[in-house]
Amino acid sequence: GARRISARMKTNAYKPWLVGAVVFLTALWVLRPAKPRFLRLPARGAAPAWSFATLDGGRLSSTNYAGQIVVLNFWATWCGPCVRELTELAAFHQSHRNQGVTVIGASIDDPPEPALRDWLRQSPPPYPVGVADPASREAFGGVSQIPETWVIGADGRVAARYLGPISQEELERAIAPLRPSAGTPT
Repeated sequence: GARRISARMKTNAYKPWLVGAVVFLTALWVLRPAKPRFLRLPARGAAPAWSFATLDGGRLSSTNYAGQIVVLNFWATWCGPCVRELTELAAFHQSHRNQGVTVIGASIDDPPEPALRDWLRQSPPPYPVGVADPASREAFGGVSQIPETWVIGADGRVAARYLGPISQEELERAIAPLRPSAGTPT
């Protein structure tokens, strides 16, 4: 009898440590930094012409960005993954804004007022944001899942298309072959 109790006590002595280790490892896994998860889709052909109204009455148009690499991001203020990826897009835009590369935000908030205006007032991104109406979204294949990001080369052709939150590193990979120096020997 005493040996069984002693054996059980030794076995039970490991249980708190084991439970603690499992809880600790689970917490590490749950609290790990989230990396954007995206799906790169095949992209071919010319990008559709686009024009988005801005909340100040102006317009963002493909003709205004002709000759530039454009990262066109469809998003909404109510979309958690969209809002989380904005830091990646902002950092990418800041590092490329004087190099012929621009990020354009295309909000699908419907109606855009007051949610978009309030959001932009509190957290303005460093790049232009317009409102993508249903016709504009349809021109891009319907844009039914957001965030959705299109990389359009300076030649107006679609270089890449992504579903899900994109990372700055993936955008760097997407634009690398589009940069003027990409095919030029140094």
